[in-house]
Amino acid sequence: MKVSAIVPTYNRAHLLPRALTSIANQTHRDIEVIVIDDGSSDETDRVVHGISASFPFLIRYYRQPNCGRAAARNHGLKVASGDAVAFLDSDDEWTPDALERLVDALEETGAGFAYSPAIEVDEMGRETIHRPVAAQHPERLARDHFECSNLRNGATLFRRSAIDAVGELDESLHHNEDSDFHQRAAIRCTAAYVDAPSVRVFRHGEPKTANRAAILRALLTSSERVLEQNPEFAKLLGQRSNQRVEEIRARLLDALILEGDFRSARRLAHEMETRNDLGQRIALAMGSTRPYTFARRVRSAWQRWSKAEEAG
Repeated sequence: MKVSAIVPTYNRAHLLPRALTSIANQTHRDIEVIVIDDGSSDETDRVVHGISASFPFLIRYYRQPNCGRAAARNHGLKVASGDAVAFLDSDDEWTPDALERLVDALEETGAGFAYSPAIEVDEMGRETIHRPVAAQHPERLARDHFECSNLRNGATLFRRSAIDAVGELDESLHHNEDSDFHQRAAIRCTAAYVDAPSVRVFRHGEPKTANRAAILRALLTSSERVLEQNPEFAKLLGQRSNQRVEEIRARLLDALILEGDFRSARRLAHEMETRNDLGQRIALAMGSTRPYTFARRVRSAWQRWSKAEEAG
């Protein structure tokens, strides 16, 4: 099975060699490498061409104007010629037998895509195993992933036929575009699970909390579209589909209030079916985060005290 390894990158010339080296070291040897440079201003092109001369696989390098991660991955899908497709972020690396294990899973089960755990590496170099939802139970992946979207890009391998069934990544989403793609794949295709980590995901840069509202807004958009475009899946979830959407709205409202975006927060609160808590209502009425942050601190202190009482 020929695998197209798509590596989108933006200003990561210093990290890209690690990702490409992990592809060169794969035990599966039928690979084409597609690097999509999303308008980098560093020396990405020079790094790729320097590596290409001695690389064991064909590297196809494409440069595009900066359009975002979804557009870069879609570009890679358009030019890929493999029987299967895998995405590897340019700051991550595959374990040596990653593609071999994932390819074997596709061939043994006939599934549309395969997924696995990942190794999370923090800024101190400490490693922890991240297990995805529905580990060992791929038949539950669509439902479980809708509740908690936690598959990792480098830990999945898709048949070309599955890509054709799912379609491209949603370029209107600037966050969660990968989890949206995984959700649609889980609904429309069968999955196989490999119980061995296939990728190291390196954590660095600003924490997700800095973009919490934007991330939750994208998750809400994705969830609503998934339910609208897949009525049978929505029917399968039943009442839980609306409950999940309301939970995301509540988390988004919390983030908007904490960011001080009261215009968006009031609009969202008006659309919500569930009643806002007292702290949120006071904050929205006053246009201030102070009463809400105070209420959150009181609630947190009460929860800590209650747990301490129960423990002892």
